[in-house]
Amino acid sequence: MTARRTRLLIMAFAVVALSARCGGGGGGNDTDADADVQVDDVPPADGDAVDTVDDTLDAADVEVPETVTVSGQVWAYSVAVGTSYSADPIGNVQVTVLGDGITPGDLTANTLTANCDDWWDLGEPFDCGQFAIEGVPTGAEIMLEVSAPSTDNPDTISGIFVAEPGVHRILVLVTQELIDAMLTTWSMTQDAGDGMVVGLIAQNLNPDPVYDTGTTDACPDDPSDCAVSGFIGEATVACTGCDDIVYFDSADYTNTDRTSTDPAQSLFFILNVPPSDMSTPNTISVTHATYTIADVDFAVEAGNITYLLLMP
Repeated sequence: MTARRTRLLIMAFAVVALSARCGGGGGGNDTDADADVQVDDVPPADGDAVDTVDDTLDAADVEVPETVTVSGQVWAYSVAVGTSYSADPIGNVQVTVLGDGITPGDLTANTLTANCDDWWDLGEPFDCGQFAIEGVPTGAEIMLEVSAPSTDNPDTISGIFVAEPGVHRILVLVTQELIDAMLTTWSMTQDAGDGMVVGLIAQNLNPDPVYDTGTTDACPDDPSDCAVSGFIGEATVACTGCDDIVYFDSADYTNTDRTSTDPAQSLFFILNVPPSDMSTPNTISVTHATYTIADVDFAVEAGNITYLLLMP
C-alpha cells in the first residue's frame, strides 16, 4: 500500500483533514375585529361551561431517549518508507467513552475491520474504522479516547461534548515517529509531561465518506464525498493554558510564523499543553470574519494527543 502514495513526510499531518465536525413562539396579525377575542372571554350560552383547548406542548410530553448511540470513525497516520506516509482508516482499535458517572471501560467499542485493505477503491461507503457505542446516557458530558495499537505511540482523546442523538465524531491516531519528524522540521520540542492539541477547522463532516481513486487516498473530485471538507482559512484560535500555537502552512511546511489558519489546510497545532481533566478543562475559541464557531472544552493527557474538529 505504501507505493500508492508518496508525499513529503510533514504533509502527513496536513491530511488529518481527511482530504486524503464541536423553543420558538408564533404570532399573527390582527386581520379582523374579532382577532383579539379569546375563548375564555366568550360567555357560556345557557349556562354551559366552555371547554378551552391548551395547545401548549409540555416538556413532559416530549419523549427523550434515556440513552443514545455515539458513532464515529478513526483514521491512522504513520510513517511508511523514507519520506512517504500512510493515511488510512484503522480497524480493531478500542474507543472508550469517558465522563462523570460513567465507569471507565463500561462503554467501549472496537472499530470495524471490513474493507480496510481496499477502502480507497470501492466507490461506496466503507466500514473500516467506523465505531458505534450504545447505551451512552443522554445529556451526559463526555469525551472519547482511542487507544493506540502500540504503547510506543500516543493515544488520542476528543474534545468534551454532550451525548445526544445523531452524534458522530472523527478521531485520528498519529505515530510518535511522525510527531518527531514534525517537531524536527519545526525545530521545536514537546515536553513528555505535557500533551499536544491537533485541531482542524472545516465546514462539513460526512459520516459515510466515499473514495474511488484507484491508487491514492486523495480526496475524490467531489469534496463532499470526503470524511471532512470545506477548510476554513484565516481563522485564529485562542485557548486557556496554551502558548505554543502553530498554524500549518501548506506553501512552506517548515514555516511556523502564520498567524491564522491556511485556507488550503486549516490545521493548527498547540504544543506543550499541561494536563487537565474534565472537571477543570481548557477552553478553545475561534475567531473568524464570516463563520461563528462555538467554544469547545477539552482535556489534555500527558504524552497524548487531543484532536479537535471545529465546525460552524
